[in-house]
Amino acid sequence: MPYAVASSATPGTAAAPFRVTSGVIQNLGLDFGTGTPVSNQTSFYQLFDGNRQKFNLNVKDGIHPRFDIFTAKIDKDFGDGWNFGANLRSTSGSSSFSTLFQDPPVDTQYLISGNPRNSGDTGFNGLIRSAPYAAYYGNAVGVRAYYTDTVTGPNLTTAQAAPAKLANDVPVFAKVDATTLVADLRLGKTFDFGWSKHALTLGLYNSSFTYDAQSVFARGYSSIEKHSRKVDFYAVDAAGQQVGPSITKDSLVNPALFGLGVTSTELSRAIYILDHITLLDDRLNIDAGFRYQQLKINRVVTNSSNPGNTCEDLTPGNVVAGSTADSLAYKCVSIPDGSPLADSSKYHGEGFSLGANYRLFGGQGTGGETAIYGTVAKSFRLPGFEDYIFGGSATNASTGEVARGDLVEHIMQYEAGIRHTARTWNVSLSGFLINFKAKEQLGPTLVDLSSSVGGVSCAAVPTPNNCPFVRDRYRSKLNNKGLELELGYRPDFVPGLNLQGSVVLQNPKISSDAAFRDQIINGQYNVVNPQTYTPQRQPKIVANFRPVYTIPKTPITLFGQAYYYGKRFAGNDDTAIYPAYTQINAGALYTVNRNFDIQFNAENLNNAKSFTEGGSINASTVLSDGRYVSVARPLLGRTWKFTLSYRY
Repeated sequence: MPYAVASSATPGTAAAPFRVTSGVIQNLGLDFGTGTPVSNQTSFYQLFDGNRQKFNLNVKDGIHPRFDIFTAKIDKDFGDGWNFGANLRSTSGSSSFSTLFQDPPVDTQYLISGNPRNSGDTGFNGLIRSAPYAAYYGNAVGVRAYYTDTVTGPNLTTAQAAPAKLANDVPVFAKVDATTLVADLRLGKTFDFGWSKHALTLGLYNSSFTYDAQSVFARGYSSIEKHSRKVDFYAVDAAGQQVGPSITKDSLVNPALFGLGVTSTELSRAIYILDHITLLDDRLNIDAGFRYQQLKINRVVTNSSNPGNTCEDLTPGNVVAGSTADSLAYKCVSIPDGSPLADSSKYHGEGFSLGANYRLFGGQGTGGETAIYGTVAKSFRLPGFEDYIFGGSATNASTGEVARGDLVEHIMQYEAGIRHTARTWNVSLSGFLINFKAKEQLGPTLVDLSSSVGGVSCAAVPTPNNCPFVRDRYRSKLNNKGLELELGYRPDFVPGLNLQGSVVLQNPKISSDAAFRDQIINGQYNVVNPQTYTPQRQPKIVANFRPVYTIPKTPITLFGQAYYYGKRFAGNDDTAIYPAYTQINAGALYTVNRNFDIQFNAENLNNAKSFTEGGSINASTVLSDGRYVSVARPLLGRTWKFTLSYRY
């Protein structure tokens, strides 16, 4: 949702972050609790796919997974402590995704004449005077914006002018055809040595995947109001008549701003071993495990940004170029048909876990138990779909370089605590420490300013040909430590009542492990030095209270929730703080029989207001009236949901 901030505000910095509060934030025509930028008009678009074909996009269509899934589970006990298990799964099908993203809103006049804060921005007026389009617009006096639904032809004198500020729409479509075949085989053996018991498991894991994916991102404009309307731009003459091609087509300035395409196969194999150990007459339980996994990926990418790929003129064959039936939206369409880039890589990771639970007091038949526990684990995350297949931030689109940093991510986790469980109440207090090392990233490919070619310094302007390049490597790191308290109470005097709650106190920090050079300014590198920030959307305090009451001798269960989410930064740069909020939810479940349920949910009963994620304000996103603008995802207002569930 777009939002605005008064011109008297000051953009945030890490030293003095901008605080988002209800008294400062202004909506631009959409209520934060109940509004949506999607209307009947802004739900439908015509985009281009990787085969240069038009297709209809319905934003309201949402997600369409269609998969055939076959599973088999085998368990066999051979006696004498030996057992075998197998889980097999085959999946094939497709899933499509349709949505409308929002970039920060734009000023209509800035689109037409250019933003004076951006040097060289001449807007659409400059576009129609530049090659190769100037020949179409000799009689034009300028560009105007109109509501699309009021334009009936080249005579624009009766069309309704568009508002002064517009939504910056990004219609998106993606489709994935995928297959998976997974086998998880386990051989187990139990041992009893008297002083200790063991349940040992040796496992083999194998999975193969294929992905064939395409996605297209477009750009369009619409009004910001309850029932948003599309807006189009036209060059006009002195009499208000259209001159030459429209600037936009059905609100789209580009029906394929960029596209992503890939065909890939992935093969993953793993071996793991687990041991559940019981000692000291069941007072001490230990779980230990180790896993080693390999991943091999082959892929061919046809992203529109691939080297050698240029946008295409997709003017329909039945349209005369340069006529009023034509549109500049057709002239530079970036579909996902870029030069194929093939690559093959292997990755691996290994991890372990060691956990123990020691019963201090009580046990079975005593009415309660007190235990201490602890866990230490080293785990990993191998590259996923977005990390590798679309290249991620380490890909150099301008050179086609396929070199990447280490894409394997590493996690160290430590947790220890004490808990007491009894018939009517339970309590647990634990502390945790998490160290996460994200995938290694590569900075931009830059000329090596310290070198020279033919006696000419590579820092000279213009830069001599054949200069060597440099590229820095760095990792983001996340460190989080905290405490978690969990409570539960089931009073005897109110049968069926269960009260549960938890509080988390944490202190997450994100940083990078090395400085890196991101650009060259005035013949010198601009160096980004590592600093420590609080990661986006991570509060220091989270509290949750959940009462559940099953009315005795009835099929009715009542439930509620009081949820507190502390203040947090909007992004990893710590320049904007979103306010804390408390949300009250409630509901009821009526069990008709074992196959049929009726459920009613009411969320955000107290109509809490906050943003869950979004951007900050900065000097580059400003309206002509001086207000700063950005986008954020607000909490929905009071939401009611009624659900019927039938199991067969």
